[in-house]
Parts: sequence; structure tokens; C-alpha cells
Amino acid sequence: MMGTFGGALEARRINASDGRLTAEVTGEVEAEDGVLMIRRIHVAMHLDAPEESRETRKAQWPIRVVQV
Repeated sequence: MMGTFGGALEARRINASDGRLTAEVTGEVEAEDGVLMIRRIHVAMHLDAPEESRETRKAQWPIRVVQV
């Protein structure tokens, strides 16, 4: 998933290489009839990008930008 998203960013001239794109992933696993089932996966991606790239990114994807 990160490779696809990183490639899409690179195609739009937003540098996502060298550790600029990271993700935090957690999953919820439950047992059902003795079988482990992945019920939910939560993904938060973080992109360390220069300010001039933010407008390009916001125009392409309806994802909120959080400045840390």
C-alpha cells in the first residue's frame, strides 16, 4: 500500500523517498470458531514534505494535512 501511494506521490513530483513517507498501522484480530480473523486495519500515513508541495497534495487527494 505504501509503495503504491509513494509512487502516486512521485508521479505528481512530490518526493516520498528516503524515509519521507512513513505509516503507522494497527490491526484488530479476533478469533472466530478457532480461526484468527483480521477485522479492521487502521493506517495513518505521514509525509515529510516541503510547504510548496502541500498545495499540490491537497488538490490531488481529499486527505487532511496535519502539521506536527
